Amino acid sequence: MESSRNLSEGPGRADPVMQWFLARDTLSSVIPGSPTALTVTELQGKGVHTAADYARWKEMQDRLDDPEHRRKMRRLSHQAVWGEPTEAQDMQARAARQGESGGTVSGAFARALFSSVASKRTGTDDKKRPAYYLIIDLEATCDRSTNMPRKECETIEIGAVLVDKATMKAAKEFDTFVKPVKHPELTDFCTQLTSITQADVDSAPLFPQAIAALKDFIGDRDVQFCSWGYYDKKQLEKDAIFHKVELPKMGKHCNIKALFAEKQEIKPVGMKEALDRMSVSLEGTHHRGIDDVRNMVRLLPRIFG
Repeated sequence: MESSRNLSEGPGRADPVMQWFLARDTLSSVIPGSPTALTVTELQGKGVHTAADYARWKEMQDRLDDPEHRRKMRRLSHQAVWGEPTEAQDMQARAARQGESGGTVSGAFARALFSSVASKRTGTDDKKRPAYYLIIDLEATCDRSTNMPRKECETIEIGAVLVDKATMKAAKEFDTFVKPVKHPELTDFCTQLTSITQADVDSAPLFPQAIAALKDFIGDRDVQFCSWGYYDKKQLEKDAIFHKVELPKMGKHCNIKALFAEKQEIKPVGMKEALDRMSVSLEGTHHRGIDDVRNMVRLLPRIFG
């Protein structure tokens, strides 16, 4: 086969090159074990125009098919499901420093370093495990336009559910609206998205009082803070800095969005799409903190089970 042969020659799947393979699309979008034959047009959309292009593309797919490679790439790309994003960056920096000092980054070094980081993410190096998952979902001020920079968004709802790790059942719920101060008037877009009204936030406590109530809700329980992505963690921290308050002790953060993607071997998806993939119907109102948290709880057995 000539390496310069163009894949556009011939009628779609009848092209000789197309008979050469039956391949998955990508690790991110196809569940392993469900190969999909790609048409010439689909391949061209991936930048594959010649047999040489295809050979390079196929080599990449073969690497993605390797379970060990998939596992490492998922964990690095998700930037630590269980720990801080900087751990993955620290791993890369340490490897780079070893290379700059004249040595090579050996497979043994990489495996040992990766194993150390992974154990911290999963909490396997902790002697005491929290008894409860604390699932939190926030809603915040927002606007479709650039009138409200993301750094000025404020929490307007905190929804939380304590889940008993032993039973995977909800033990207690918490929900409060929060009165914003940077942009006290909600935009029409925000109300349409969340269903939260101006009257809801006008009568709500300020962030310091809402956090005090969340602390009371947690009490002296040993918990592990979980959320669908890093957004909720970062937003809480940003609001706490602005209002000069201390957040409750909530243990090591767990990104259950990334963990769900790892378990299902797919790219990270929104909570609603995760429900759809598991054939679980959405209950309540999407983009309402307490309803979203309740739906996340229904996914926990598929995530931690």
